[in-house]
Amino acid sequence: MELDKDTLKALIKYLQSHNYPDSTFAIEYKTGKYQIDLAIIDSETNLPVQIFEVKNNKDDKTRKFGREQLKRYLDSLGMIIPAYLVFPKNAEPYFEIERYLPEDIEKDYELIGHESFFNFNFQKQARLSEKIESIKGKKETLQDSFKYVSWIMSLILVLIIVLQKFKLICVEFDTIDLLIIGSSILLIILPFTSSINILGVEIRRLEKTTKKEK
Repeated sequence: MELDKDTLKALIKYLQSHNYPDSTFAIEYKTGKYQIDLAIIDSETNLPVQIFEVKNNKDDKTRKFGREQLKRYLDSLGMIIPAYLVFPKNAEPYFEIERYLPEDIEKDYELIGHESFFNFNFQKQARLSEKIESIKGKKETLQDSFKYVSWIMSLILVLIIVLQKFKLICVEFDTIDLLIIGSSILLIILPFTSSINILGVEIRRLEKTTKKEK
């Protein structure tokens, strides 16, 4: 279906009036084998923060097809970002819009009337917050996994010591072996913590810092 250029033009004009920079607009943005009518790109990450699918009319068939398109786009992007259907309107701002909500099967769209949905700085900050939460969640999952590995390693070492004490196995560790084992454990632990205190000696991980030029 041919893109409704007048509706798209009205949408872009409206977004520009809500602090969307011209550089953020990507018309007919490609993702995989699909082509999104309009994607809003964050210049810092070069990734979409919102996507829009423009339709010529607002009947049920078109709306259903549009929602299916948005679902495919989001699946292709591998991201959870706001996705909208845009329809022509005779009165200002000459378009109306609905947000696609994939989590609600019975009602997977809603009318948009809140200004924050069309404020670029708000949307950019929202995506940044989501990214931080995602990274935090992944880090916590990794730390949990590491704790289990640490417990297993500790149990194995304790088991070896107990078995050796009762002479059920014969394992001898010299000073170099113990230093290698200790260093290896330290190197494994250090990326997951900012500091480690060993017998009163604190070992800190160096943090990278960047300064923005004024």
